[in-house]
Amino acid sequence: MDVPVSIGEKLGTFFAFGSSPQSLGDLVTRSIDVIIIFAIILSLIFLFMGGISWVTAGDNKDQLSGARNRIMHALLGLAITIAIWGLWVLVVRDFLGIDITGGITVGGP
Repeated sequence: MDVPVSIGEKLGTFFAFGSSPQSLGDLVTRSIDVIIIFAIILSLIFLFMGGISWVTAGDNKDQLSGARNRIMHALLGLAITIAIWGLWVLVVRDFLGIDITGGITVGGP
């Protein structure tokens, strides 16, 4: 039997919408999570826009150059954002021992 899952409910649970932060650390953690997700989404949008510009540029060298720059900057932004997220998890979870993932595990036992 399949049980429908509400994405809004899952996101609300992940970010704890509807409940007030229990501490300053909780507020900071939620804020940084939202900023990182927003940055990833924004990078993917710019990557998509660069791809569209590349396809529609035709033989125009200036448009191709602009599209290539947009794609490279989007990929650079995505890489920086993922690196910042990795450092955030490493420092906060591994060094400080604070569970910032809300029980979400990726790989491992």
